[in-house]
Amino acid sequence: MKWNEILFPVEVKLSPGMKRGNNEARSKQRKSPHRPILPRQFAMTSDQLQHELNSTEKHHKLNPREQVGSYALEILSSNPLKRSTMGMVVLGDRLEIWYFDRLGCLGSETLALNQGAHFELFVQAMALIITSSAETLGFEPSFKYGASWPHSLNICTLQIPVGESDATGELAIAAIASDAPLHLSRCLSGRGTSVLPVRLGPSLDTSVMKIGWQVSTRMSEAHFYELAAGVEGLPDIVCSGTVVRSLREGVRGLLEEVLPPKPDRILPVDRSLRVLIMTERYYPLTEAIDSKSLFHDPKVLLDVMKSLLSG
Repeated sequence: MKWNEILFPVEVKLSPGMKRGNNEARSKQRKSPHRPILPRQFAMTSDQLQHELNSTEKHHKLNPREQVGSYALEILSSNPLKRSTMGMVVLGDRLEIWYFDRLGCLGSETLALNQGAHFELFVQAMALIITSSAETLGFEPSFKYGASWPHSLNICTLQIPVGESDATGELAIAAIASDAPLHLSRCLSGRGTSVLPVRLGPSLDTSVMKIGWQVSTRMSEAHFYELAAGVEGLPDIVCSGTVVRSLREGVRGLLEEVLPPKPDRILPVDRSLRVLIMTERYYPLTEAIDSKSLFHDPKVLLDVMKSLLSG
């Protein structure tokens, strides 16, 4: 499956309460021309709903909520252009919509589709999703895509405000040079680092861009390299900057504004989208050296450690 092309995953499960023996009765009900939408005969608490989610398909390790989370993991880990993604859990006549980004996930209240007001909300939500913009569907608006759809890496450009404070007002234009990323971090929340080949401005030379959602309050990686200037073995930084100051700019911020009041709620620490552009590609030590041969020969391991410690 091409996860980078998936826009909205849906996990559908029959409720354990819907017995197979009732198929014939339900079939007759569906044939009724004027079957009204009636309120549910009994209420279901959050704990009861979680119990039903855990009861579905016991041979699977993931319940439906966790399954949608796993879809979000694949989508965000496969597409550097995505800031967020959404998904839906359907359990019988119950439905939830979930939002995922690098700060975590937010879920809607459970809708009961056999209740008129909830069904109207469901129809409105589906209409909004179908007509959503690329940004609402999770594409990072800082990337400029042109007129293409679905969005592809090798036709994207990114404007990078140069420097930590953006005081200079300078912009570097990076054009992604290939549809194949050099590296993608596999994670649902956190930095979500991607490494992409890019060309700066009119230059035909290919540089390497490292982009990720770093904790806003921490020292940027670019500043760390500035402090370590002159140390042998560190990459040469062509330019760097913060593309997005806050992940809460956009959909995440709007969703948090409508969260129900909860005095003890602790929201996750904000993140910023930061970019480094380097002249060379660097590899993790585990990729550069065969781990089996490394640990098979202690002398090789000591030589590697010595070279790292000596700069």
